[in-house]
Amino acid sequence: MSAYGPAWGSGPADVLPAQPPFTPPRAERHLAGTPSTARVVNDRATLTTLFTRARTIAEIRALTGVSKPTAYQSVARLHALALAEPVPDSARPGAHSPGPPPQQFRIPPGTAPFAAVSLAGGRLQVRLADAAGRLLGESDGATAPAASPVTADDVCAALAAACASSGLLPAQLDVVVVAAPLHLAEALGASAHGALADRAGTDVQVVIDADSAATAAHDLDPAARTDTYLFVWADAEILLSGRLQGRPVSGCSGSSLARRTARFFDGVDTAALDELRRTAACPARNAGSLPGGTPGAPPPGGARTLAAQLALALAGPAALLDPRTVLLAGPRFGSLAPVLAPLVQEELEQLIPAPPTVCAAGVPGDAVMAGALRQALTHVRGRLVGSIDEGAAQRMPRYA
Repeated sequence: MSAYGPAWGSGPADVLPAQPPFTPPRAERHLAGTPSTARVVNDRATLTTLFTRARTIAEIRALTGVSKPTAYQSVARLHALALAEPVPDSARPGAHSPGPPPQQFRIPPGTAPFAAVSLAGGRLQVRLADAAGRLLGESDGATAPAASPVTADDVCAALAAACASSGLLPAQLDVVVVAAPLHLAEALGASAHGALADRAGTDVQVVIDADSAATAAHDLDPAARTDTYLFVWADAEILLSGRLQGRPVSGCSGSSLARRTARFFDGVDTAALDELRRTAACPARNAGSLPGGTPGAPPPGGARTLAAQLALALAGPAALLDPRTVLLAGPRFGSLAPVLAPLVQEELEQLIPAPPTVCAAGVPGDAVMAGALRQALTHVRGRLVGSIDEGAAQRMPRYA
């Protein structure tokens, strides 16, 4: 016995009761990597490289960093899941050159087909594509009467026509992304998981055309390749979209900002706006009447008024979100966007201390359809990559 009391473990009372062996919970037993986990990582990386185009084993090795045997094994496992196939000799580049060309692998045509539907501008357009981004079919040119808005029956009929031209059934589509103006998105969104999804026979996602166009701008417009920007879409309503610290900002119907900007054109003279649009679209009249023509020429009063109202609507979001860039786009702006951009920036400089750079969006072609295709493609590719799990890896062959 020491001067400070009995030593630890010297008596029966100090003996700890026997503890059962520790068994970690089932979810915590495989925190460390296992061979099947490594196979999943390699197979997902290999599949990602095949999304853009056909690849050889050497290209897969360079892009993923795996060894040559591991690349062959990954391709063999993807082939067992019908996610990869050898490119036929006749379709390979250099097939007619001396010597055998290197074997390429690709995603089989028609894998995970999907549809993108655009209702922008009163037109109902459908595009069908697969996980590799290959166009499978389309239905274009259908115009909806102004008095009768597009319904779920119209969308399903256009889907059926596009699928018939490509030999598919609507139920075979992995997802259908419908990009519509705000008032149509609210009507179709209520039936997206009801009548519209039941009639289409697949998953249906309804998005606002402004968000769809902003998605296309983020991928195609160099001015939108920043972590924070605002995208101003002018059609029947003025809506805000874009990205905030790399995350999408939606101008959904429940947002007070969307409700305020939806009434943007209520106080604008429609005749003056139409005349201004015609003037901007006529190169012969631009020289003396629009900014960028004769140096020092005053802008027309309609453009200045329109820019002042737009700047007043943007002052609050720009001061709160502090975007680097504000992009102007949409069919209602049309060719006026390059004219209004410098005027809006001048007005914002008078309203907020650190105004963003205002410019016209540079998205070629149909921005709404391009954004819907990219949203559907992202959904399909994410599902395919997520389908490769440890259970699937254990069922696939380990060697080619």
